[in-house]
Amino acid sequence: MIHEFSTTHVGSLLRPEYLLNAFSEYSAGKLPREDFEKILETAVRSVVKAQVKTAIDEVNDGEYNRLIFFGGLTSLPGFAPNMFPLEFSASDVYRQPMVTGKIEYNARNPAIALEVGKVKDALKELNSQKRVKVTFQAHLS
Repeated sequence: MIHEFSTTHVGSLLRPEYLLNAFSEYSAGKLPREDFEKILETAVRSVVKAQVKTAIDEVNDGEYNRLIFFGGLTSLPGFAPNMFPLEFSASDVYRQPMVTGKIEYNARNPAIALEVGKVKDALKELNSQKRVKVTFQAHLS
């Protein structure tokens, strides 16, 4: 008997140095939004291509559209934003969201539409029919 199963990955994928630099320059006002978006698009295409090449079934943008793993996803219903302090090794502190109710998917939500749209564009260029996923992490109430 042959069993089928899906493969994917969990969490952020390693961001290339050029993308990290672009985030820093954009955040500091040294890089115009249009230039930042072009760099981000290149990075997303690259990470989608790498996932397709590994033959996993579900791909995402590597969470490249977000500086932090929960990013703009907290704008979805079901989140209470800014609940738990989360400190990283570089002493960056973020307030992590908490799930307080049912999380409702909304394809028109700008955060989700942005991530999914970029991945779908990259998959189309690669002539790939992989499933697209959006990942997040939050504490449950």
